[in-house]
Amino acid sequence: MPAVGMLALPATVAGATTTHIKTTGVQPDVQCVGSHTVHATSFNGTLTETVIYGPGDCIWQQHAFLHREQTGLTERVRLWNHGNPNKLLRQTFQPGVIVGGSLFTSGSTYFSSGVNFDAPEICAALVKNGTSTVKYGPVCIVIP
Repeated sequence: MPAVGMLALPATVAGATTTHIKTTGVQPDVQCVGSHTVHATSFNGTLTETVIYGPGDCIWQQHAFLHREQTGLTERVRLWNHGNPNKLLRQTFQPGVIVGGSLFTSGSTYFSSGVNFDAPEICAALVKNGTSTVKYGPVCIVIP
């Protein structure tokens, strides 16, 4: 019988090792379900960000559309704690692809990634490849 306050785990679980992403006090949530969707569009209408999240502020996936074909861009995604002060929790980069056809607006550049992370705010910007120079955005979404 385990000591008071201890949980008895099966041997296969008790001996397992877990790797966590080093963050500023928030652990990734690999149980995201993606039950809600929110969209935001940049002021000039050229960049649209879609976030699929749930439960709570667990961001499951993010998708960005640049409403034109353009090579030489990388999507920079930043996850924030939306606090005071606002802290950057994670930053990732994704390449884009030129898309067209019935599922996408013809002449678009598409960026996408699986996030699986608890964060109440996400911001996406398109930067020139290999630099931090922002060409479009950022577009930010606060999870409701």
